[in-house]
Amino acid sequence: MKYNKRWLPYFIFSILLVSIFACKNNSNGENQNATSPYFKEFIHPNNDAVFRAVSFNLDADAVKKLETAKLYETTSDHLFYELSFPKDTSLFVEYANLQYFFNANNQLDIITADVFLNDAVQEEKLIQALKSYFDDNYKSIKNENGNFPMWKATAYDKKADKELDYTIALKDNPDDFGVSLEFLLSEE
Repeated sequence: MKYNKRWLPYFIFSILLVSIFACKNNSNGENQNATSPYFKEFIHPNNDAVFRAVSFNLDADAVKKLETAKLYETTSDHLFYELSFPKDTSLFVEYANLQYFFNANNQLDIITADVFLNDAVQEEKLIQALKSYFDDNYKSIKNENGNFPMWKATAYDKKADKELDYTIALKDNPDDFGVSLEFLLSEE
């Protein structure tokens, strides 16, 4: 078979482009969502959101308008929600405790989520999905306080018109199947 050598560079370039786009990581969470059905409950497609649809520096009333889980407790500096996952065939209910903490200026600065699952398989799938997503989108940092993974992230605060630095920690739940997430706004 005879071919024109003049087209060879174009052919190689085309193969290279197809390979790059086929192998590119999907940073919006679609791959992670496929591995864990719980992933989509925590990572919101809105790039301005830190956790679910919520961003830092919101006041308690703004968080109440955005959070769709069931509100169980409210204090002057804290909101406590419970998010129930769809029921499956197991005897145990899977859920997450979501907590939002506010500083002295009534601005959100800490978000935690304790996720309780039925088994180690679902726990591992969620951990891997979250790790993969955070690795793809944030900078991994050394954790001086323990042996759990952490990442450094930034979010844009529209109200203050500036970037906010925060950390993300992913911890095992030692007493039950599940994980704990912590989003902590960095001090300026």
